[in-house]
Amino acid sequence: MENKIEVCKNRSSGKYFIYIQRSGGNDEALLVTPLGEIKSLKMRLFQSPEERDVNQLLSECLLTEKQIERWKQYIEYRAEDIVEYCEILVEQLTPEQRNWLLKELEKSKSSEST
Repeated sequence: MENKIEVCKNRSSGKYFIYIQRSGGNDEALLVTPLGEIKSLKMRLFQSPEERDVNQLLSECLLTEKQIERWKQYIEYRAEDIVEYCEILVEQLTPEQRNWLLKELEKSKSSEST
């Protein structure tokens, strides 16, 4: 499990929601509710997202196990979705474009390790 997580405190209820990302409208974000549901909600209903320690939030009963489980499922699904999307894009490349892409990835790898 990740050690840190972004959370927002609901201004009205005081409950913590897991922040995933901005969504649809200007003032909306994708959040995991205390019941483990993923919803797009108005950010004006919440304090600003802040990064906190997951274990501390759980020990203080500020997050629920349902929230953490749903957040992990969402992250895992999104990672699989992104990989699948990239595979589809690579399949559409010409051999020359694939070679170029591989060379660029190698360059990027080399520059990161130095």
